[in-house]
Amino acid sequence: MFKKMMPLIILVAMVGVAWVVTQNPPKVDRGPRTKVPAMTVETMPVTHQDYQVKIKRYGRVQARQRTTLVAEASGLITRLMPAIQAGASFEKGDLLIQLDDANYRAELAIAQATLTESLQDYSDEQAQAEQAKQAWLLSGQSGEPSDRVLRKPQLKTAQAKVDSARSSVKLAEIALKKSQIRAPFSGSVASLSVEQGQAISSGAEVAVLLAKRPPEIEVALHQRDLPYLGAIGQAKVEVFNEAQHITDKSQKPYLGQLERVRPELDAASQQLFATVSLDSVDGDKTNKTTASWPMVGRLVTVSIEGKLLVDAIAIPNTAIYQSQYVFVVNKGRLQKKNITLGWQDDRYSVVTDGLSVGDQLVLTALGQVSSGTLVKVAMKESAQ
Repeated sequence: MFKKMMPLIILVAMVGVAWVVTQNPPKVDRGPRTKVPAMTVETMPVTHQDYQVKIKRYGRVQARQRTTLVAEASGLITRLMPAIQAGASFEKGDLLIQLDDANYRAELAIAQATLTESLQDYSDEQAQAEQAKQAWLLSGQSGEPSDRVLRKPQLKTAQAKVDSARSSVKLAEIALKKSQIRAPFSGSVASLSVEQGQAISSGAEVAVLLAKRPPEIEVALHQRDLPYLGAIGQAKVEVFNEAQHITDKSQKPYLGQLERVRPELDAASQQLFATVSLDSVDGDKTNKTTASWPMVGRLVTVSIEGKLLVDAIAIPNTAIYQSQYVFVVNKGRLQKKNITLGWQDDRYSVVTDGLSVGDQLVLTALGQVSSGTLVKVAMKESAQ
């Protein structure tokens, strides 16, 4: 009997459950949906400010005066002084190389003998001219005697021979002096090209000398740097030894100034080269020893003081995307803005168009986002 009643009981139970559900439907909240910001970003207000341009580039140290020493006389090298060895230092006027001077001494002796003979001939002509003048006076002839009578042509010829002989002596003395090759300035020897016992001719290159003067720095600039360079001869420069500056940020810089800029681009690299002269080490202009200056050939970091940009808009490079656009926050939402850049260094960029004073620039690095994204702002007072 119970088994027969089971289907009826189940059916009644299901009808009851259905009635309860229909009488108590779920409540749906149809009020306005609250919008939650997708992220929090840090911003800074865009303002005008004076921005000092500093052009940081690499440069290479060069000798301010690098001279090839050339022999002005021919002969056999009899002595090479210690001061002419590669790496040695010397002072102006020091003897560096001695050539065999036997021929030059002989030529000087011959020139001196010729001068003595010429002086004697001139003295004889003077005596004969005086005798001719006395003879004319004793002859009682009227008028003035002619130049031939007074032997003036012969006297001029003798005088010319004396002058020529004196010139020959002077030339012989100069030639003898040139057999001693002396230092034209104070400095050091970069390289030596000859050996003792070697015969050289006039015009032969014997050594390369470096003057004892502060070196110069040749700096490769970009073409876009030119409008921002400071005044030539006035722009201040700081120079750091590249290897030391990487490991030691407290390294004292060498100080100098922008001396000149080449008027044309380098044909191979299409770069503009400028020359920086060094004045002192960290302002100490009394420190002029060769050891205090960076070694010739060294790669250095150069910071050239450029122009002062008045009322410029400078922003961190980290806020710029693809060098073309930035994000600002406008009424709680991200807004993409295309910008035009002027000067740009390794930290900051000067914006010439696209941003206005008062814009809230987003400093937080963003991923794949789009304009209109709702954000929460964490203000930063300044990027500088």
